[in-house]
Amino acid sequence: MRSLMLTLVQRSEIRIIGLGSVGGARGVGELASNLASALADSGASTALINLRADSGTSHVDALEQVWSPGSGVPVVSPASNAGGFVTKLRGMASGSTQRDPFGNPGTLRAHIERDFANYSYVMCTTAPLTEEDPEINPYSVCAACDGVLLDCDPVGDTLDGVRLVVEGLKSA
Repeated sequence: MRSLMLTLVQRSEIRIIGLGSVGGARGVGELASNLASALADSGASTALINLRADSGTSHVDALEQVWSPGSGVPVVSPASNAGGFVTKLRGMASGSTQRDPFGNPGTLRAHIERDFANYSYVMCTTAPLTEEDPEINPYSVCAACDGVLLDCDPVGDTLDGVRLVVEGLKSA
């Protein structure tokens, strides 16, 4: 799976990648971390931004630095992998110069492109797309990306739920 995702990303024009799930507790953070490591192993500098507002939960890495759109990339010591590296950050709306930096896909994309111009890839994890997130709209995050990896559980997610999320992504 890791090799397939790496090949798909490297052979496309995708630079900003959104990762989300239909339902919660699917391991999207682990999937993102593995793909970011694989990209770094191939020599690419990769930023991994956790764009889930529920930062008090266990999926948040205690070492993540905070990034607010438009504030530039904080000075961090990225984890080295072969020729590349991975910088882990946590997105926060507070402290941003924008009123709602995560509600407008065009504005968010412009901030990502400017703040992460020196990175080969930028990966953004979102809250599950079926859950309400009052601070960070996961559909806006996905719309700001070049491509989206959607994690679906064939047992826990209904076909109607997946269709609803896919339609939401198309209209975002």
